[in-house]
This record gives sequence, C-alpha cells and structure tokens, in this order.
Amino acid sequence: MPRSEAEARTVIEETFPNLRGQQWAVASCYQPRYNCVAWACHDDADRWEPILAFWPADVAPNMRPSTVVQLFELLGYEVCPTDELEPGFEKVAIYLDDQRFNFGHVARQLESGRWISKLGSWEDIEHPDLAGLQGNRYGTARIFLRRPRGR
Repeated sequence: MPRSEAEARTVIEETFPNLRGQQWAVASCYQPRYNCVAWACHDDADRWEPILAFWPADVAPNMRPSTVVQLFELLGYEVCPTDELEPGFEKVAIYLDDQRFNFGHVARQLESGRWISKLGSWEDIEHPDLAGLQGNRYGTARIFLRRPRGR
C-alpha cells in the first residue's frame, strides 16, 4: 500500500532497527510488482521466485542459498570473499537466516560502495552498509558475489 516517505521511514526503521542513525534513503516508492531478487538482477518489472513468478528454467525451483548462488552465477557473477567495494565490479550480498541459514534477502552494491535493496513488496532503499538490514527479518549477509560492471 503506498505511503508517504515519512510513514515509510518509520515502518522501515521499526522493522530494521539497525538503520536508525544511518544515512539511508528511500530510493523508490512502494511497489509489489518486483522483489529483492529481481531488483538485484536489475529487473523492476517481474517478481523472481520459483513456481509463482518468473524463474530461470536452468535453475532449480527453490530458494536454497546454493540455488540463489547458481542463479547469480548464470548471470555472470562469481563468489568472492567480501562485500568490500572493488572498482570495476558489481557485487550482490545474500543474507541468510541466522538459525537455519535459509535465504533471507539479496542486496546490490552501487558504484559508490553503498547498497540498494528492495524490501519485499515495500520500498527500495539505499543504505550505507549491509549491517543496516541485519537482524531477525533477513538474517546476516554471508555470501558475496561479483561480476564486472556493465554486463
């Protein structure tokens, strides 16, 4: 449901308390049409999820961490050791649930080193680091992948 930026900021900071005090911004308004996986793949027209929405035929129809890694590898990414900015590379970070290590979220790094995330069907936000979204909802960023920018 569309909401003002002030309302969005309040709800987002209540849901992700690590964002409080950080320099983060709402990058686009509420939009249920696409999700975090689609957004990380530069697609704001489709939801990327197995069975119910768009999902590449070459990828198993599940959201296991290894499958999400495979999805990004098909898009030209390779696993890398850190989330640190590397000039010339675009990175994604996969968050895993802290209890069972199930998929929780994916964020994409901007050329500035900041990160951008689609929060489910909510707004897209730009945030300075991965810790801002860490917590019960998404878990912790544990898998990092990179590919040359401009692919």
